Amino acid sequence: MYSSIAFQSGINGLLFISVLSVFLLLIYEYVSVRNIKKCAPDAVIFLSLVLLISYVSGSAFNGKINYEMIIPQSIIIVISIVFIIYSAVRLVLEKRKNKERLTPNSVKEALDNLNSGICFIDENSRIVLMNYAMGTLISSVLKRYPQTLSEINDALDLCEKPSDNLYRFDSGAVWQLSKSKAGSFTQISLNNVTELFEANRQLEAENERLAKTNEEIQRMLERLADRIREQETLSLKMQIHHDIGTSLIRISKLINESEFEDIDKELAQLESAVSYFSNTKPESAPTLDEMLIKAEGMGVEIKLSGILPDEKAARELILTALGECITNCVIHANGNRVYAEISENPKKYTVTITNNGEKPKEKITEGGGLSSLRKRVENSDGEMLISSENGFELRLILNKENADDQNNCC
Repeated sequence: MYSSIAFQSGINGLLFISVLSVFLLLIYEYVSVRNIKKCAPDAVIFLSLVLLISYVSGSAFNGKINYEMIIPQSIIIVISIVFIIYSAVRLVLEKRKNKERLTPNSVKEALDNLNSGICFIDENSRIVLMNYAMGTLISSVLKRYPQTLSEINDALDLCEKPSDNLYRFDSGAVWQLSKSKAGSFTQISLNNVTELFEANRQLEAENERLAKTNEEIQRMLERLADRIREQETLSLKMQIHHDIGTSLIRISKLINESEFEDIDKELAQLESAVSYFSNTKPESAPTLDEMLIKAEGMGVEIKLSGILPDEKAARELILTALGECITNCVIHANGNRVYAEISENPKKYTVTITNNGEKPKEKITEGGGLSSLRKRVENSDGEMLISSENGFELRLILNKENADDQNNCC
């Protein structure tokens, strides 16, 4: 059976494509693995296909085919198609393996893709591996690619050094140097920390500005506190001037009208006001009897609930607070009765002082007497609270001097 020349040419072309595809597979495989043994099966296939195409091409003469008696044309077509498909599939698989296979080229490519500069130095201070970022950085200073560790050090010495292990290159970027051991090699890395460096510098500047602002605010608060104290003192003096004037007018009126029964009360109020104004108010607290006599002279009744402590410091503070509240009850609240409730526990005394006078119309501003009392209480590690929601209330919380001894005994 004879076939046309065109059909024979088609078979030869198909067979040639199969030979070429196997040849390309063989070359790619050898370049990838560099192992002749692994390439041997594909080499045998390639040689077999070369012999087949030589036999088929040499058997055709004057357009007549005489090899079909040995190898049918259909078999040749199938062989060609099979090996074309085989070569294509193998190429795809080899490419996938190469992506997963670790090779010197893949390592170098991976290092070059890093934004950080990395290089490895051997025991003789020679560079055995350096990525693109490191080479570009060092060559931008040296104007050549480095070959040894000393050249890298020379390049770094030419850079500005903001702080330890930080280097600013000509581009303005700041890089951080780090060194570590990797077996017998030394790894040198340069990491771009420009954003972090600038952020830290801005943070330091902001901290300095905040520190200066805090100092200025502190000075302002101190001046404000002084002004508040001055204002309180001025207000207190104005109030006392008013109280003195009122008392003098009342006393004058009582004398003119020959009504001497209430003069002692007015004189006691005048004495209290003058003592504040002249700053001659006694620092030491009176006794309870003296306090009762003073209150009676001012027309105030004291209702005491509880027992005064025997401890001198706590007793004096309570009597001082009671005297202050008697005066304020008469002058500011127009009251005539003061209530003092004293309670205690193993560690503290709690004293609550109220009166039957008018409820304060405004927030209570501590004047000379209350301010002085607060200082004395707080200096003794106590606590002083003032409330005006349901009328004037002064509360003292005082520590016991022998609280620790009592606890130890118990």
